[in-house]
Amino acid sequence: MLKTGIVGYGSLGHMHADNAAKNPDIDLVCVCDIRESQFAVKARKNGFDIGGARTYTDCGDMLEKENLDLLMVIAPTYLHEKFTVMGLEAGANVFCEKPMSLTSGACRNMTDAAKRTGKNLMTGQCIRFWTEYEYLQTLMENGTYGRMTSLIMRRISRYPTWADWFMDSELSGGAATDLHIHDVDWARWLLGEPVWFGASGAYGKTGGIDEANLVLQYEHASASIRASWNSYAPFDMSYEAYFENATVLYREGASPSLRIILPDRTEIVPQIEKRDAYEKELEYFVSVIKGERKNTKCDPASALEGIELLEKEIEMIKGNLK
Repeated sequence: MLKTGIVGYGSLGHMHADNAAKNPDIDLVCVCDIRESQFAVKARKNGFDIGGARTYTDCGDMLEKENLDLLMVIAPTYLHEKFTVMGLEAGANVFCEKPMSLTSGACRNMTDAAKRTGKNLMTGQCIRFWTEYEYLQTLMENGTYGRMTSLIMRRISRYPTWADWFMDSELSGGAATDLHIHDVDWARWLLGEPVWFGASGAYGKTGGIDEANLVLQYEHASASIRASWNSYAPFDMSYEAYFENATVLYREGASPSLRIILPDRTEIVPQIEKRDAYEKELEYFVSVIKGERKNTKCDPASALEGIELLEKEIEMIKGNLK
């Protein structure tokens, strides 16, 4: 079993701890958070019981005392680079939550540390493991409904007020970096380098870009990606994919969430196995660490490329707003 520790034990840390506890290849032996109060939070039903783990308030102390095979970095974004490099240099493989980091420079430091130490690094770009997005990827790669001509992706929500650091763009990157990265990363990973891109957006309550609209132009297709924290409506996570012979519509939370409309207006509801993407990404990384496969689905170089594109988009938006 992989001797595992978590740094960052907030709400997302609890979720990842629950998933780690379910994995038969993981032994979650220690948890670190600067707030000791987090250790008193009771586990969710059938979730991780922190009572059986050692607790720390300093990640350096934890890494010095524990000989970890796997470190899960679930801390705020501005700490991703620091804890990832620390973990790799301490001899652990590292799973780091998205976004990889706030800047491409920080991401390069992370990938360089992985190369230097020979350890595995993976960023939790969960959309790459999300069932409905995997299904769309399969349709595109197999040409099931012909060539895809355009793609519209949306990710819109209220401001995340459950943790103060989200509301400071110097710490979270604002909606552009924290929210928008999901779809920017997925589109860049799947579709590749665009021949042209354009962007618009607006500053918001975080002091950073909290409204972002990205257009990617390819030789035979286009992608339009929108994200915002400036909404009072229910959370919108969706896509519209337009193929030569079908339109594929997905909206999280709808019933059905996924529909295919054919040229004669016939509607198909695909029967797909719905599995938790966070569980799947952890299972995948464990198999990489065990040497059962190479990391072709979520390697750190591709996560860096997503951040590089996002960085260019943010620069363009800020330039347009001057």
